[in-house]
Amino acid sequence: MRVLGPVSLVLLSTLLAQAQPAAAPPPCKDAAACVNLAVEALKRNDVVLSTAYVKRACEFGSADGCAGLGKAYQTGRGTAVDLVRAEAAYRTACQGGVMNACHNLALAIQNRQMHGTLDEAIELMTRSCDRGVQASCAELPRMKAPPPPPLPICSEAAPEACFAACMHQPDLARCNDARRWGSFAEADWAKLDQRRCALKDWYACVEVGWRYERDHAAALAFKHYTMACTGGRVGCAAAARLKACKAKPRKCPKPALPAELADDGDADVWGP
Repeated sequence: MRVLGPVSLVLLSTLLAQAQPAAAPPPCKDAAACVNLAVEALKRNDVVLSTAYVKRACEFGSADGCAGLGKAYQTGRGTAVDLVRAEAAYRTACQGGVMNACHNLALAIQNRQMHGTLDEAIELMTRSCDRGVQASCAELPRMKAPPPPPLPICSEAAPEACFAACMHQPDLARCNDARRWGSFAEADWAKLDQRRCALKDWYACVEVGWRYERDHAAALAFKHYTMACTGGRVGCAAAARLKACKAKPRKCPKPALPAELADDGDADVWGP
């Protein structure tokens, strides 16, 4: 059993004392007993009781208990999420020699969930790796890798930056900028329209539907026409036409460009 030093315990105890009171678990006489009871409770899927026991173990000076408490506060397992108390518990456990706590703290610092610098996160991850935590050894090269170069700013001169922003961020304005300024391959136009449709640009849903209809995927075409019709009252005629075709397939006309697209000045993006 790893036991904490007095300074770490005082700092953590201050935070734990401020936590919301909870029903006290049955008593455990020392840190080892509390940890054992926490494990038994977790096996029974009683996460609330398990967290109560790891908190008590941490108060007794168990670094393992503090590691478990940090995870509980970080994930909300058996308690409310509290990243401040999670960080305090992880730091205490890491100082007490629990390398998994060092690993979790390093990841949280890297992801800006907890306080610290990238250099500190790398140092913690290195320490954990050196002590045999394989997940830390796997993560360390990624953590040390230089950040990717920044993308160019979305503009008429750099429509590819607008496309990249549209693909990685839920931003309809950037998607529309890419559509207005870009000249892309057909596959990229399809991705762009799918993203715009997902962002509730109902005209884009009509375009997606037309692509599916052109490729003889009538069910998916009908789905997107109906979505557009329900959301923005566009594509309704196309949805009705496909529904009628399903009822009387021999009288189906050839796939027709929906009126919303026929009036679109950008209709030439469809190609032959």
